[in-house]
Amino acid sequence: MLIIVPSYKRSECLYWVLKSIYQCEVSGIDEAKRIVVVNNHPPSREIVDRIVGSFASNTTITCRALHRKETIPATDNWFSAVSELAAEGEPVVFLGDDDLMLPWGLQSRIHEIREHQADMLLSDFADRIYFFDNGQKYWMSGPMPVEANQAKRTCAWDFFPAEHPEASFIGNHCYRNTPGFRRGLELAFAWCDSQAWLDRKVRTSMLLFYLPYAIALTGGKVLSLHAKCVLRGASADEAIQSTYSEGGNVIFFNLCAYDVFANRSLPKYTERLALVCDHFEPSIKHGLLPMLFDKNVSVIDLATTLKHAGLGLRGLVSVDLLRGLPRVAINLLGLRGARLRLLRRSGALLATEAFFDHSCRRTTVL
Repeated sequence: MLIIVPSYKRSECLYWVLKSIYQCEVSGIDEAKRIVVVNNHPPSREIVDRIVGSFASNTTITCRALHRKETIPATDNWFSAVSELAAEGEPVVFLGDDDLMLPWGLQSRIHEIREHQADMLLSDFADRIYFFDNGQKYWMSGPMPVEANQAKRTCAWDFFPAEHPEASFIGNHCYRNTPGFRRGLELAFAWCDSQAWLDRKVRTSMLLFYLPYAIALTGGKVLSLHAKCVLRGASADEAIQSTYSEGGNVIFFNLCAYDVFANRSLPKYTERLALVCDHFEPSIKHGLLPMLFDKNVSVIDLATTLKHAGLGLRGLVSVDLLRGLPRVAINLLGLRGARLRLLRRSGALLATEAFFDHSCRRTTVL
């Protein structure tokens, strides 16, 4: 079993990310267990090595760092790591460098993907933990999940995103390094590269979402596990300062996915992909104004992608546009992250070290 932790500039959270993996129940996993931190920020090499080294005495799960010589697009970093590190048929779990593995998050997924011999398994996440003061304090926006109360249900994945866990979040992904996975990955990258007018970092931003579709269309087996296995995290400073997710507007990424799935000339195109476009169209209409005002989205990229997707501005102009006004106002007035700023000022934060004692008392592990 391989756990890949892609890391980029978030060393203040990395210790807690790794600690959450080491608190997982792994007694039912009868194979070698290893973590590889894939550092995609060369200047962070020394601190990443120091954090990884602090877990050297643990022999249940080995941990080492892999350092990139130069920063590469995130998806290239993630999936080249699979080809470089994973043995044939080995289960691979991803965990972001600001996310925490819940105590059952490894055992439940490895058991299911092995039991059903799937190429990919999507699970769910709990939202959200925010890290403050260089990772030393935290605040949670919801209650800590309790494993015993979760309704765990594994089912075959189909083509309708609203019925399955969120595919665009890396922490939900579990694979086996199989021919079925690799065929699907190749097709998903080909879909991304069909948008050649976009920078590679931008056009591959929806690759995670494409993967279950691509694996299924190339004959692979994809499952959904309806259980929360990861506590999604964020650096409070990033959340306060960032207009949207790194690299662009989330609605623009939805537009990119709409364009891909509506493209009849793509390899393995099927009418079932076109039906998925209905899932994205409302958000594109509601988000058109925020996209126009977002500095992360080039006007040329937006206009070109709308044209390729067959969504002219005339067709998008409707009363639905007004739904984007509050988001525009929040960003123009600098109100995004106001709640997190108030929390920092009020001091209503908890020590991160105490989180692990608290979470272990609150959860029931299989």
